Amino acid sequence: MTNQLIIEDHHFKKGELSSITTAYIDQYPVVYILYNRNEKKRPVAYIGQTVQVNKRLKQHLNNSKRKEIKEVLLIGHEKFNQSATYNIETNLINHFIGDEQFQLQNVSQTRQVQMHQYYEKEYYDEVVFQELWEELQRRQLAKHSIDTIRNKASRFKLKDQLRMKSSPQIIQWIDDIVEKRVTPIPESTASFELQIMETHDALKNKIFSLDKKEGLSRIISTFDYVHKKDGASYLVDPGGINLPWNTTDTKRTWAERPNTISEVGSIYTVQGFDLNNVGVVIGPSVDYDPETDQLVIDIDKYEDKGAFTGRDDMNQELTKKAKETIILNSLNVLMKRAIKGLYIYAINPNLRQKLITLQNERSQSNHAKSPLFNGTDQ
Repeated sequence: MTNQLIIEDHHFKKGELSSITTAYIDQYPVVYILYNRNEKKRPVAYIGQTVQVNKRLKQHLNNSKRKEIKEVLLIGHEKFNQSATYNIETNLINHFIGDEQFQLQNVSQTRQVQMHQYYEKEYYDEVVFQELWEELQRRQLAKHSIDTIRNKASRFKLKDQLRMKSSPQIIQWIDDIVEKRVTPIPESTASFELQIMETHDALKNKIFSLDKKEGLSRIISTFDYVHKKDGASYLVDPGGINLPWNTTDTKRTWAERPNTISEVGSIYTVQGFDLNNVGVVIGPSVDYDPETDQLVIDIDKYEDKGAFTGRDDMNQELTKKAKETIILNSLNVLMKRAIKGLYIYAINPNLRQKLITLQNERSQSNHAKSPLFNGTDQ
């Protein structure tokens, strides 16, 4: 292995985890594997990624679902950024399913998230992941080679792991958005609703209503609003959405606490958690350019500066492109958190109006297709 991949193995207990200080583990995005080595029954594992390793592991320690966990493997790299850790997390989950050694506790999130191109993606996909997997084999955390797992991929059909009860057209529409393409809005289905909300109040009322009916419905947002760890309350879209960023509770996950219906979650809050319905606030960093008919990204309006850690190795233009990709990939994750319904409100007027226009065109198309409109008998 190269000296760039940093792996630490710790006992999963409070005293030991509080001593994590290695720079590329403590201060950079990391991937982690929680696991046990139960000889009497199939061992369990949980795979995740985070930019706040101590805080995230503390949440796991206080989660009763992790009571079987005994060890944690922390995986860092001097070039890790958030796009890379999302990608490696997804690759690990999919390959652990194929390897069949561990029972994954987070199997509900094993969706086929399409990671779009980002700086050096091929390097992370092939070189870093191959290196990591071979190390997992040496540590007896993986049995089969990558080639063996990929050759039998038809047995576990990764696409079938998709949790969103939506159509392929809706998934493709989200993928287009992440590629900065604004395409016609596909139809909702009997099991999944896709709707553009015209006002901030419409979004709030919709999610509040769905939470009363079905539970696990929350508003989440791109990280375009200030949030500091000083105990103060910081608002998302003051004067509009006008709700505070999520509060933290190490004993219960954010969406499982009833009072958080009056808060806005971030990409970190919903990490590893599927919701019934999601109201996504697309903040000021994402806009629409009518001349190019594409999304435009303003990286200066994105407030999650920690997501850009580890980008000093690139020139200015590549850095800008990498940061755009990080923002778009975070939007991809936010929009694919919902099982039953996705409701979108865009802060920027240009983007909001474009999405509303496309939704109106969808409605007009449906009207034109109806038997009554065409004068046909049913």
